[in-house]
Amino acid sequence: MGLYRALYDHLEGHGLAFRLEEEGLESSLRTMLRSERCFLAVAEEGEELVGFLCAGVTRMDRKLSYGGGNTLGLIHDLYLTPPARKQGLAGELLDRAEEWMVRAGAGVAECQVVWDNGLGQEFWARRGYAPVSVTRARALGAKEDGHVVSAD
Repeated sequence: MGLYRALYDHLEGHGLAFRLEEEGLESSLRTMLRSERCFLAVAEEGEELVGFLCAGVTRMDRKLSYGGGNTLGLIHDLYLTPPARKQGLAGELLDRAEEWMVRAGAGVAECQVVWDNGLGQEFWARRGYAPVSVTRARALGAKEDGHVVSAD
């Protein structure tokens, strides 16, 4: 749980507006561990957990395909503690996840990287993950002139 907290603290420092809901985290992780559509790997130094990667596979919309199939690999989370970075551990975790995705039928893998996370942007580019889109977010219920904007 501590590594997930550290991941989202790190991402918040790079501008991610999402917050980790710790109340349901343990239950979510247990469900993912039981699912054949999810993959979870950890990095350890001695007996200490220093990182993890969480991935999954999903079916794309029926009208889409990639390489003749429609199974998509998704890297949900990848995190290493600062002292564990730049030692090849992230690459090892990713290698294992990509091998699992191929066995699960995925023809392509994707991930989302927070725009301001330079270290993450560099890592994914080195691994051959090309930018293909930009996700833009806006908080809803924004106020204009002191009033809540409404569609009504």
